[in-house]
Amino acid sequence: MSRPWFALEIETRCTRSCVYCYNCWKSPGARPSEPLPLRDLAALLRRLSEQACPSGVTLTGGEPLLRDDLEEIAAECSRLFPVVTLSTTGDGLDRARASRLTAAGVLHYEAALPSADPGICEELCGTDGAASRRAMATLSRLGAFVTASVLLSSRTAPGLRETVLLASACGARAVVLNPFLPTGAGAGRPDLAMEPAGLCSAALTASEASSMSGIPVYFGTAIRRCEVPAGALEGCPSGPCICGSGKWAVGPSGELRPCEQSPRELGNLLSASFRDLERCASAVSFRAVPAACSSCVSLPGCGGGCRPVRSLR
Repeated sequence: MSRPWFALEIETRCTRSCVYCYNCWKSPGARPSEPLPLRDLAALLRRLSEQACPSGVTLTGGEPLLRDDLEEIAAECSRLFPVVTLSTTGDGLDRARASRLTAAGVLHYEAALPSADPGICEELCGTDGAASRRAMATLSRLGAFVTASVLLSSRTAPGLRETVLLASACGARAVVLNPFLPTGAGAGRPDLAMEPAGLCSAALTASEASSMSGIPVYFGTAIRRCEVPAGALEGCPSGPCICGSGKWAVGPSGELRPCEQSPRELGNLLSASFRDLERCASAVSFRAVPAACSSCVSLPGCGGGCRPVRSLR
């Protein structure tokens, strides 16, 4: 039996209004579901522990720091799961709260760093990104493992080298590149999308920046080998997509989705078994390899690319 990873969307509010936000409740006409209170969330966590035996969880949102009970949630996750990660903008994260979260069992953090350019951060997020830089430095000084989550888009790609070097200077131990997807609020910003040639160039730039900074840089989504050759990914790797199989998203009210970037709801984990939902027809179709990719010699390396992207086509 596989041990999946879960991204738990425990808060719908956020401190930012990023134009590229992939939260499904940011899609035109959509509304966020109500986040579960601590007691119900704890019950869901216990069900996940018993039914799925997860390898770990990421506490995400929205901005999870907006929950006053985040430390209690983190402690419960730490009791039930081997690894607990917090995905955050870093807004409002001071040393005292970082210490409490680390003491509660959060040892790995993903901090959003869209760009090293304050002007581009302001344009895309409504903030200059200084809070993210301070948060990474604070967490690093506490000994936490910090990964900088970098948006890869037409606006941020030209400054990618500087962004990776800045992340390293702020104490990040790794950088994950997240290519823009036109989901959520980003559905109205096709201008932010990356063409295959741009992805290839970014991979080579990231590899160079990785060598300069001494920290690994990798893609957070599966890059198709027919778009970016394997050779270009040697210094900035990308593997097959595991969304809907090895990784899942749990919405604010307990709804299971195959990926954070997919609005496809499979059922609610408070009333349905995870093992039943992972085998349902909608989940199976989400995982299906496109017919055009099934005989490709590069399939083992990319798995046919990002599953949420395939579902949008």
